[in-house]
Amino acid sequence: MSKSKKRKKQTVVTAEQREEQRRQKAELQSKQNRRVMLLLAGIVLCVVISIACIAAAMTSKPVVYTAGQYAQLENGMSYEAVVELMGSKGSVISGGGQDGEGVQTYLWANEDNSHISVTFVDGEVKAFSQKNLPAED
Repeated sequence: MSKSKKRKKQTVVTAEQREEQRRQKAELQSKQNRRVMLLLAGIVLCVVISIACIAAAMTSKPVVYTAGQYAQLENGMSYEAVVELMGSKGSVISGGGQDGEGVQTYLWANEDNSHISVTFVDGEVKAFSQKNLPAED
C-alpha cells in the first residue's frame, strides 16, 4: 500500500511540475513576443521617419541668396541683423575671433556657386561682396 501512495504522490508532483513548466514556458513565450513586437515597432518607426525625411528633403526648397538681399546689406550692420536678412547663419570662411571680436568673414553660397561674402570687424559689417547672384524672385 505504501508503494501505491508513493506513485500517486509522484504523479501529483509530476503533474504539478509539468503545469509549472507549461506556465514558465508560456511566460517566456509572452516575453519573447513582446520583445519581437517592440523590435518591429521600432523598425516601423525608423522606416516612417526615414520616409518623412526623404519626402521633406525632396519637397523643401533650398535657400537662395539673391541680389535683393545683397542690396539691403549696409556697413555697420550686426551679424545678427545679417543672419535675419539672409535667413541662415552662413559659413565662416576666415577669422576666428570669439563673441564678435576681431575679423571674421562669412559666406552665404547658393547651389550654383553664386554667393554673398560679408566681413565683420568686431561684430559689425565692414565689407561685403557678391558673385553672380540671381535676381530676387
